[in-house]
Parts: sequence; structure tokens; C-alpha cells
Amino acid sequence: VSVRGVEDSCGLGKELLDVKRTGKVLKERLEEMIQDGGSLDSLEVDTGSLTLEVNQIFEEKWQVEEECQMYQQVIRERKGIVSRMEIEARMGENRLLAQKRRLTSMLGSLKSGEGGR
Repeated sequence: VSVRGVEDSCGLGKELLDVKRTGKVLKERLEEMIQDGGSLDSLEVDTGSLTLEVNQIFEEKWQVEEECQMYQQVIRERKGIVSRMEIEARMGENRLLAQKRRLTSMLGSLKSGEGGR
């Protein structure tokens, strides 16, 4: 009785062949992947540099967001200043209109007083 015969009779031979076939297929796929994408080391280097690049982009994004918030704050403050100035201008205009009405009324009463003499 040979080893081969025992393996075939108990099914271990088939399993061994399957494992060897699977190992061969995996080796071929690994070689294809290395040819297509490079070695694991080069992929790790590429991944590391891409990670740095992504981190730099996020850092720039945070800086831009910070600047944007500062500009929005400046815009809100300036809108507040413009709004106050518009209110003060309307109040000044109303004061001048009231003064004009008083002066017009005084002028009218002076003219009517002169006309009565």
C-alpha cells in the first residue's frame, strides 16, 4: 500500500490537491497584482503618501473654513454698522422734517400776523 493509495482512499489526497491548486491560483493572482499595482512595499509607500496628501487637504479645508467664519463675522459686524447708520440717518431725516414743519408753521403764523396789521 502506497502513501498515494491511502491518501486517495481516505479523501486526503483530493484535499491536498485542492490546497495545492488553491495555493497555485493564489500565487498567480498575487503575481498579477504585483505586475498591475506594484509590490506591497510600493503600495504601502503610495498609501502613505496619499494619506499625507489627504491630511494636507483636510488641513487646508479647515483653514479655509476658519477664514470663512472670520469673514462671515466681519460681514455680520459691518451689516450691523450699516443698519445702525441707516437708523441714525432716518432719525436725523425725521428730526429735520419735524424742524422744517415747525419753521414752516412759524413762518405761516408770522405771515398771517403781518397780513393782519
